[in-house]
Amino acid sequence: VKMVDEDRSATESLGDRLAALSRQQHDGNIDALRQELSQQPRDLVVHVATQAKVTGNELFRQGNYEAALASYDQSLAGDIPEVEKIHSNRSACYLALKRYDAAVLAGAKAVAAAPTWGKGYFRVGRAYSELKQWADAEQAFEVGAACDPGNKEMVAWWEKAKAAAADKVAAVSAEKAKLRVQSDYSRFEKIADPDAAAVPEQSPVIGQLEGHDVVAGEGWATASEEEKKRLLQAVGTVEAPESDQPQWDPRQLHEDAPEWDATERKWRVAPVRRRDFSDCEKTVAVANLLEARSEISWMRRMENMAGAEDQQYWADPLQGLLESKPATCLVVGAGTGCTAVASARVLLGTKVTVVTHHKAPFPGMMIKAVAKANGVDIAVQDGMVFDAPKHPYDCVVLDPEVLDEGLLGKGVLAILEHVHLHLAVPSVRVVPATADIWCCPIESPAPTGLPVDVSPVLEAYRWSAFYETLEAQDMPWRKLGAPQKAFAFDLEKRPTTSGMKNLQFVVERGVLHGMLFWAVYPWESPAEVVATGRAAVQWVPGGCTVDGGQMVSVAASHSVSRVRFQVTDPAPAASIRKYSLARWRLRAIFNPQRLKVLADAGAAAARRLAQTANDDPLAGLKMGDGEELVTMLCFSSGAGVLPILLAQASRDQGQTAVHVTGVEANGHLASHGKRLLQVSDVASCVELRHDDVRAYRPSLRHRLCVVDCFDCGLLGDGVLPLLEAAKKSSLRPGAQIIPSSARIWAVLVEELWCVNDIDLGAWVGAGEAGYAGISLTGKGKSRILSSPVEVLAVDFMGDNAMQSGEPRTIVITPTRPGKCTAVAFWYDLFLDSEKRKAVTTAPRWANPTGLPYFEDGFQQALQHLQEPAEVRDECVTLSVTLKPDQVHFALSSPAKPRITADTCGQEAEIWRTQAIAAAQASTAAVAKKTRDFGEALRSNPELKPDALAAVERVAVEPNGTSDYFIDPQEAAGMHLSFFAVKPLSAQRLAQLQSAGPT
Repeated sequence: VKMVDEDRSATESLGDRLAALSRQQHDGNIDALRQELSQQPRDLVVHVATQAKVTGNELFRQGNYEAALASYDQSLAGDIPEVEKIHSNRSACYLALKRYDAAVLAGAKAVAAAPTWGKGYFRVGRAYSELKQWADAEQAFEVGAACDPGNKEMVAWWEKAKAAAADKVAAVSAEKAKLRVQSDYSRFEKIADPDAAAVPEQSPVIGQLEGHDVVAGEGWATASEEEKKRLLQAVGTVEAPESDQPQWDPRQLHEDAPEWDATERKWRVAPVRRRDFSDCEKTVAVANLLEARSEISWMRRMENMAGAEDQQYWADPLQGLLESKPATCLVVGAGTGCTAVASARVLLGTKVTVVTHHKAPFPGMMIKAVAKANGVDIAVQDGMVFDAPKHPYDCVVLDPEVLDEGLLGKGVLAILEHVHLHLAVPSVRVVPATADIWCCPIESPAPTGLPVDVSPVLEAYRWSAFYETLEAQDMPWRKLGAPQKAFAFDLEKRPTTSGMKNLQFVVERGVLHGMLFWAVYPWESPAEVVATGRAAVQWVPGGCTVDGGQMVSVAASHSVSRVRFQVTDPAPAASIRKYSLARWRLRAIFNPQRLKVLADAGAAAARRLAQTANDDPLAGLKMGDGEELVTMLCFSSGAGVLPILLAQASRDQGQTAVHVTGVEANGHLASHGKRLLQVSDVASCVELRHDDVRAYRPSLRHRLCVVDCFDCGLLGDGVLPLLEAAKKSSLRPGAQIIPSSARIWAVLVEELWCVNDIDLGAWVGAGEAGYAGISLTGKGKSRILSSPVEVLAVDFMGDNAMQSGEPRTIVITPTRPGKCTAVAFWYDLFLDSEKRKAVTTAPRWANPTGLPYFEDGFQQALQHLQEPAEVRDECVTLSVTLKPDQVHFALSSPAKPRITADTCGQEAEIWRTQAIAAAQASTAAVAKKTRDFGEALRSNPELKPDALAAVERVAVEPNGTSDYFIDPQEAAGMHLSFFAVKPLSAQRLAQLQSAGPT
């Protein structure tokens, strides 16, 4: 009896300690209590925790939900099996108590504990249903129904959420599509040729400019009403009745705002009027699509920003706010979460609220994940148009995300207008407090060391509806004149949403290609900003030649969401906008080292082939002296520089019986290549074709193929499927391929994403799947965990080069412990079949043999692991799979991942998981919408003029209205895509279709 009483006393005492532990989960020092519990027999701890669960179930049946929650918390403190059921019951309690946010979190914990258990998803879906977040509820019920297809209640709620989500989408679209009148498209600017004669409106003509169909003159082709509806449906806009609700437009508040006159192609001052997109249904449709595309690219951009070494988040200016001791702080913009966390840490005792300035939910989820990981408490509000608070904000912090390289492109003046009018006290403190825009004229010279002058190629593509970032251009440039301040903004006062200024520059001799401009904040100097590359460039189409000491006049103007420069004296050369091109294709021209490496290797291979040729008449064509003609194929030849270099290098090495055929699928590049070839000295032995290598079938198959389709990850540009197609249709059996093979090396990497003690680890791997370029210095945020290991060899000359086999396993011994979050890899290219000559893209510390480098400014590739893992001194197994367009890595036998014990870490992971899932769902939906848009234009060319007019209207000033938040570069990219492709002929398209997919 005494022994039984002692056991009962021990059980009751342990129950009290479990209850105390559950009460102290969120605050206090509980380490001692946990240590005491760890000394108790595990069976006894589990028994007491199980009894607490039983008690909680009984209290739940009685409707005593608060007491049931306390019992469930006590059972969780005991670490019992099937913890997902406890979290599910807790979610049910919160649901009954109408604490729906807590119900979502509890349900998410159940999902995290048992991802294949349908009940957890049901709890999350029910909580989201009560919050009227029907899209999230639909997604939760859909996954839950897949896990438990026999659950009729789950299916019923799924159907209900699906219908409610559809109704909500229709309602939002109806609110956004404030349709009023149809646009008069005869007033849009002349796209093809500004000097073309007008075409009568009653007989619209679609012009043909070098095979590209664009609108000629002022006669815009107008599609039928049925075709217009089809276009609207392709981009997801639903027609809705006109709304009587007034729309706030900050640019209505000021007179004399400069306006872009599309007909005259210049900025002019006009009486103020509404400049949103609601007067044209097609423009509304395009704006909605661009906004959605901007949202899904946000995750990738922010992941890159989180991993950057020089991330901005206003650390020093925030310290200056301590003197005023604000009670409330508003952070505008989601960003990486760095600004929000820094604001909460610096301004202790200040209530910090973040408005994401995004309509999608996942930016807010990521901010919550970063905040939880750093142990700070901030309020996060999704959306763009935020209501006035009960108490105005004392300070406002602008996240760098809403300030682009040109300062105004993302509509920051409209944001501040609304803040000063409705959200803040009159003496509000703003970070940054001021901003200046500096500018200077620049020249972007053509690269040296090439056999031909490629300036005409570059001139054809230097134009855009919006300015472009200097980082995206990545081209050499030099200043022609001293920088000057164009505009100064006091952000702590109600901003001026328009302005104009005339600037005078004394320039050096050269060609004025564009105006470089950048934002300077109080703690920076203009020279420091330019050195970081945080600048924008507005091209001067056609350029203009200037002499040393000449005075250049530039008219600078700004509206609510963009800065514009116009060279007025001397007048720029006339330029017709016919072409466009992906900017990475232009950057490829600026790497002479890479082109020379391939040209020298191809010429050496041609010489060896000529020396070893036999007298077989079927071997190939014979020259007059009996020397065999070596025919070379160079596909994806770009602007023709590599084929010209191949012919010149062969001639320099004494091989004159060479003929090079360059095949380029992009018609614009092929046309420019032909122009370059005409002024070269090898025009007689080089042929450049506008064709697709899959449809190219020469009369005499080629003996040699030189390939330049390699990105930082080797296979991302599609070299394997293109080679397979060439082998079938245009190369002789056993043809020599340069490079002949590749060898891939890899290391394990831990990414230490932390900025001044702000943990940004939630961003690791949050972007799109695949790999990205990285400069692997071995320092900074990428910590190397292993020595380089050869993981794969790719034989480009083999018959089955593209076939992806079973995963290959590589055993790697870590050189230091850490959390492996990614695999970095690079490659060596062998330039001959004997593997005597090679080049590499390895980091300098991993190139002990001193192999020559493939190109200037080389990068390695980094692939994030889906399941990061702790590695120590024991071996781990790396799984390597060869795919047609990439090499895929996975740790197949890792040590167990580090488990975050604290509640904040668990909640951070839950928010991160939800954000990634929501972003992936949005990505799939927007990708389908984009495909539908493109298919609608391809299947019905008469829609193209209307679509182009709508896209250009948005691209000129994407964020000129507060209704949208569009990435300006996304809009400019879509606008340029209308000029980017010169289609193949109908015959070639038919050949491609008959060839089948490769």
